[in-house]
Amino acid sequence: EARTITELIDEISRRDAEIANEFKIVVHDYRPYLLLNDVYDDSEKVEAYALKLATRDMLDVDLELMGTIPHSARIREAIQAIQPAGLYSNNLPVRRAMLEIVKKYFL
Repeated sequence: EARTITELIDEISRRDAEIANEFKIVVHDYRPYLLLNDVYDDSEKVEAYALKLATRDMLDVDLELMGTIPHSARIREAIQAIQPAGLYSNNLPVRRAMLEIVKKYFL
């Protein structure tokens, strides 16, 4: 029974080497991101790094911390009102954090 991506590839290799090689290419390019939302302070980043380590150790997958969005009560209001949270919020740290993430990953 495969428990990690590497073990899964090994299992597939035993059955079909060609498919295993194709799967390796897909998995090699797989890079999930973690976005921490509603962060009260930097101490919560410790949980993100613990998750990053666990994901690497248990799944052989590198998880990248995309960024953090600070806590803001207005975010919940924006979600309920179906409004873009960064524009709706007057909380500048939230707005700055969202803009940094958008610039780094989407522009």
